[in-house]
Amino acid sequence: MILVIKNIDVEGLGYIEEIFVRNVVPFRYQDSKELSKDLGSDKFDGLIVLGGPQSVYEYDKYGYLDSVKGIISKFIENDKPVLGICLGAQLIADLLGARVYKGASGEEIGWYNVSLTRDAWRDGIFSKFAPTFKVFQWHGDTFDLPKDAIRIATSDNYLNQAFRYKNNVYALQFHVEVREEDFVRWSRFYKLEDSKTNGILEGFREYGDEMRKMCNELVWKLFIHHEV
Repeated sequence: MILVIKNIDVEGLGYIEEIFVRNVVPFRYQDSKELSKDLGSDKFDGLIVLGGPQSVYEYDKYGYLDSVKGIISKFIENDKPVLGICLGAQLIADLLGARVYKGASGEEIGWYNVSLTRDAWRDGIFSKFAPTFKVFQWHGDTFDLPKDAIRIATSDNYLNQAFRYKNNVYALQFHVEVREEDFVRWSRFYKLEDSKTNGILEGFREYGDEMRKMCNELVWKLFIHHEV
């Protein structure tokens, strides 16, 4: 059973859910504002923390995110696989002592190039990816690299796009899970302008298949086949 923490209802597992269903992997959604005491890592095989509009550094507004970090910590301590996406990645970085802050290069919303680092060439998952690839982004915050973490993806706008901690914790600033239909819901919910929405939709038709392959590789090795 995989525990999936949602930080806002509109942002779900997307394509990851399809992979879990196809491979008969049970999972449980849990709202980050309603965390219960039965969420110990001994009851689950892995953890995914999804994205959301919250900012980690706005402690007075989003105090419940401390409880999310507490759960992440338990999974890391017990060597369970952990995946943080966007806000989830920022929570992992914050937990590990790195600074999370508003990005100087502004918001990234749409399709952007991300490049692998030299360390990624030796990574059990990312070494299978192309040296540079397009990903879907929707964020305004960024983070520093935590101590003892390995940077595995970077970009021109933001140095830290993905990192690995130990062998079982992956943090991605970008989204590999978002399908075209998910993005349509996001664009309506967050009131993205039509011209921006239409351009991004074209990107899903051009880059979506490759992003799904990357997502499949990540989820398969981290949560299903346990190759890392």
